[in-house]
Order: sequence, then C-alpha cells, then structure tokens
Amino acid sequence: MLTELSVTLSVGTPITPRKFDWEKMTDPERLGKSFEFKDHHEYRSFLSEIMNYESQTGHYGKIIANFPSVHVEVYTHDVNGITDLDLEYTAEVDDIRRDVAYYVEEDE
Repeated sequence: MLTELSVTLSVGTPITPRKFDWEKMTDPERLGKSFEFKDHHEYRSFLSEIMNYESQTGHYGKIIANFPSVHVEVYTHDVNGITDLDLEYTAEVDDIRRDVAYYVEEDE
C-alpha cells in the first residue's frame, strides 16, 4: 500500500517533502504518470535519459511517447505488482523530468 509521508522540520530550511503523484492502476497493479513537454528537445532528452536509466538498472517501464506527451507505466513483472524497485524507478523518472526541465531552461 502506498502512503504519502509528510515531515515537518523545525528549522528554516528550503527542504520540502516530495509529493507522490503517480497513479496506482490495476490489471496488473502498476504505477503510471503522464508528462508534458514544451519542445521536442526537452521531450527527446527526457526519453533518452529514461532509456539510459533503464539500461543501467535492467528494469524497464512501458513508455508511450506521443509528442508533446509521454506516459510511463511501471511494475515488476515477476510478481505482477508494485515493488520497491518500481518506487525507485518512479523517483528516478521524476528526477529526470526535473533535470531535463532545468537543463533545457539553462540552454535558452
């Protein structure tokens, strides 16, 4: 079961907890999320970084790419459900999205 964890810090730090906004889907149980892109460079970079990550980890998601959007779904096929490996995958994809947006912004 996925739950959202919230942490309150008593010091004035710029750290805020991440919001888990991946959708839990069924048949099979999996996680999914759609991403939108403003240009083809950002879109292509995002897809490339996800594929590099998948190659490094050996864990692959289902990616539906139809510019300007990309939909990603992931689950562990061996157990036909969501595992910690999938949660790591979702966190990495979210990080990739933030990084791609940042680097594309820098290029402008």
